[in-house]
Amino acid sequence: MTNAAVSRADASVRPADVPAPLAQLVEAVCRRTRLWKSERAEVAAELLAHFRDGLDAGRSAEELAEGFGDPARAAALIRRAKRRNRPLWWQVLHRARLGVGVVLVLMVASYAFLAARYWLGPTPRVTRDYVAEWNAPIMAVPWENRAYPRLFEVLRALGSLPEPLREAIKQRWDAELGAVPGGETVAAWFDQKQAELERLRSVVRAEHMGFPLLAELPPDPGLEALGWRLPSPESVRASERSGTRGVPVIRTVMPAFTLLREPAMLLALDARLALRAGQGSRAAADWSAMLDLARLSRESRTVIGDLVALNILSLVAWDVRAAIAGGVAGATESDLIRVAHTMAGFPADRRAAMSMDGEFVAWLDTAQRVFTDEGGGDGRLTRQGYAEILGSISFGQTPAAPGLLERAGVALAAPLMPVVSLDRKEATRRYEHAVAAMRRAVSTPLGDEAWSRGDILHAEAALDRGGAWGQWSQFPLSVLMPALSSAALRARVALVRRDAAVVAIALEIHRRRHGSWPSSLDQLVPDLLPSVPLDEFDGRPLRYRLTDAGPLLYSVGSDRADDGGVPVLDSKGDPSEHEATRVIDRTTLEWARANPGQTSIPKGDWVLIPPMPGIPAASH
Repeated sequence: MTNAAVSRADASVRPADVPAPLAQLVEAVCRRTRLWKSERAEVAAELLAHFRDGLDAGRSAEELAEGFGDPARAAALIRRAKRRNRPLWWQVLHRARLGVGVVLVLMVASYAFLAARYWLGPTPRVTRDYVAEWNAPIMAVPWENRAYPRLFEVLRALGSLPEPLREAIKQRWDAELGAVPGGETVAAWFDQKQAELERLRSVVRAEHMGFPLLAELPPDPGLEALGWRLPSPESVRASERSGTRGVPVIRTVMPAFTLLREPAMLLALDARLALRAGQGSRAAADWSAMLDLARLSRESRTVIGDLVALNILSLVAWDVRAAIAGGVAGATESDLIRVAHTMAGFPADRRAAMSMDGEFVAWLDTAQRVFTDEGGGDGRLTRQGYAEILGSISFGQTPAAPGLLERAGVALAAPLMPVVSLDRKEATRRYEHAVAAMRRAVSTPLGDEAWSRGDILHAEAALDRGGAWGQWSQFPLSVLMPALSSAALRARVALVRRDAAVVAIALEIHRRRHGSWPSSLDQLVPDLLPSVPLDEFDGRPLRYRLTDAGPLLYSVGSDRADDGGVPVLDSKGDPSEHEATRVIDRTTLEWARANPGQTSIPKGDWVLIPPMPGIPAASH
């Protein structure tokens, strides 16, 4: 409070008109009010006038100061009165600021509560050993009846692969093109290894693969030097004896299943070389052994195991169709019938082509390790669970070490995860829903309305909605859910390839018996086919006709229009099975037909016999 401010407020009353102690009291009170400058000037003028009146009435300065009371209390009362008289715009802003302050206080208090609960709250309670339950039937199989230890010995006996062959397998070479990499060098190697390959064909006839879920095992150095990353049977047995108590399902390994495709490629190459040499029976034996490998891969009951099986099935189906088109000299009718029966009965265990049993068990085990257990199957995400999930997923990459600010940000945000993410019951419900949708998809033709509507094809798509917020709110499903729709689509495509290969064998047997190709597939029923396979896209029998080049078998494909067996082409002008098997909803198809040339709807058919070139089985 300055003399100048007081003078501007009321020129008739000045500090000099009252004794110094009263002027100082006025100044102290005005300063404590913390009001606007103009308001302090008004207060000063009013107080000076009050004291001047008292002095004029004959009271002393000391008496007036004592009667004034506590300056601090007086300042607070004056401040409250003045603020009530401020304009409306200030009143609105003031209340808004108070509201923000209250919200901030509540947020800090809530965060403190959540942080205390997150860092100090209940921990997950592991009540079931899912790994032990899963391994029990596998470990009950006698060691001598398991395929794995004998497969290990066969791979060791095969020795070092020729460099062109090893590099081709390492790069997942284009297995469906019919080529054999390495020329005469590789052909000579296969001739020298026929005894070992015959052992391989025998080993894979075993009923069980016999590889349990185990904690990560280092590969055997001797076998790894030959190009195979597999643990020795001795280390597997030792791990079985020591047990897997406490090991989460998502931290176990099954290298045997992921590497069954490589021996299948060796057998596929041997079959191609056998066909060139007119040894069709040898080729048929290789195909049958490949199908046994596919059967063994399904023992894992996981998406990866089923996909390996389907890839092997697709490779056999492609080679069988290509061989029929080019002739299969040396293969007897009984050889071909045996292959056809094995393929037609795939999957031999009568389970769906994609089971998801392993993934669901992995989810149940993960749920008990990352959520609290509040009874009734519910619970919330825990600190230990959050760390468990983030520590279990690296996708084959070593992430860069986070910086200080990044670590601090994660630590601050972590207590909010149990609030924004799914609880245990809801996450399990959504996982069950997605798994059920995938299982329906595997048994539903691609042209069915269920695929077109998208409720099957994109059963897990909701996990990707909402950007970054969607990822956090759907945690941990957004991290752990496999690509179910893609797997289901691959299963349906592989089964059509299988059916086409069975038809190809029936066509070849008919040609041998009658000296010509049949004019209709109905001529193959019921002696060689129980019925004509149906088209995935329109439910009618697959289209068939004879051409100058031989039999032509095809599906109408994605556009659901019969184009006479003209294949769908990709952007490079090459036949494309991927484009032919796209799932397109009927509304889009109808619009495209009414507006030709305005969409990218693939035009053409899915040609099955002869197989479309340039479609690598290992990539589908």
